[in-house]
Amino acid sequence: MGLLASVPYAVGKSYDFYDDRLEVEDSIMYYNDILGYAYLLTRVSNSVNFVPTHTTTKFTVYLDYGASKPFSFGRSSSAPLASKSSKQKTVELVYSEVVKLLGYFIAPLVYEKCIQVLNDDGYIMIGKLEISYDGLFKKTLMSKKSLPKDEYLGSDVLQGKVRVFSNDQKVFYSCSLSEMNAPLISPILNTIYSD
Repeated sequence: MGLLASVPYAVGKSYDFYDDRLEVEDSIMYYNDILGYAYLLTRVSNSVNFVPTHTTTKFTVYLDYGASKPFSFGRSSSAPLASKSSKQKTVELVYSEVVKLLGYFIAPLVYEKCIQVLNDDGYIMIGKLEISYDGLFKKTLMSKKSLPKDEYLGSDVLQGKVRVFSNDQKVFYSCSLSEMNAPLISPILNTIYSD
């Protein structure tokens, strides 16, 4: 099977996307075996007594195979003070390319699996959000809150989070893109709630 895309991240190393699999270092992940995916880019500024010491840029990609712990991979880089180094810019560029390719090769297959679970079970859980054809439910500490289908306004992705809005433009649910299948919340809701 042929190599379709490659994202280099170090000398002689790359994330290789084939037509049926992703190869990361010594690991091979076949697209059809992947049950879920998630990713997140973080930037952290560290300081001592309010004086900046260094910043760190890091990304992690999670792939779910049904094991107790998802397979993960990623890169990180640090720079002194509050500056952004060329290595940190490279980490961000690699992240954006990997996310695009995950969206192209993996997202459609996982999306179909999520829709199949929804059809078979009547609902699907993504984080603490339960999605059904009738509406949305979120688990809280003491109860379960609901948002009927006709009160759903829309959803968006902003600063590494997925947000789901009610008709009154309030956030009904929010979670990090690092939550398994969180990148698929908007496409799933757009599909099942579009009229």
